[in-house]
Amino acid sequence: MTKMISAAPIRKVHSVRQVSLAALFAAFLGIAGCASSSVSNIVPPPVQPQIAASISVCNKTPDSCADAQTFSLAQIRDLAIHVDWKNVPQGTRTQKLEMFDPGGGSYQVLNSSFVEEGSGTGEVQTDALIPISGSMITQRGITGTWTLRVSLDGQAIATQSITFEQ
Repeated sequence: MTKMISAAPIRKVHSVRQVSLAALFAAFLGIAGCASSSVSNIVPPPVQPQIAASISVCNKTPDSCADAQTFSLAQIRDLAIHVDWKNVPQGTRTQKLEMFDPGGGSYQVLNSSFVEEGSGTGEVQTDALIPISGSMITQRGITGTWTLRVSLDGQAIATQSITFEQ
């Protein structure tokens, strides 16, 4: 004896499956809608201005300091290096000032620290002095283009070229 299966229960199972899929799809859209609406309400953090530095140099004598980029070995006494920092974040910072000879070799490295107390401007000035008269530079007559590089907290920020001539 063969039993007949009616078509009604099969349709019922099929319609339950459609309702389940429709509910799952609606739930997915609801979650996606919530996620996108909450993401659009997030305010990005303010953009921190980029740290910048400018380097100026001069021939420091007892009477003056004449800004220049080319110096005569016969006339230079001390190389005064002034760095103007901008947008420095609050806290203790480490400045590294490097002087490279014309061949790219390291001649002098000066490390110093300063504190930006948060006056709101982020502007700091530093000064350094490198003796040139009587140094290896003048004794050996090392002329050519030298490079000064300043870094803040290990990140190189600015360079400046200077020239020593006879």
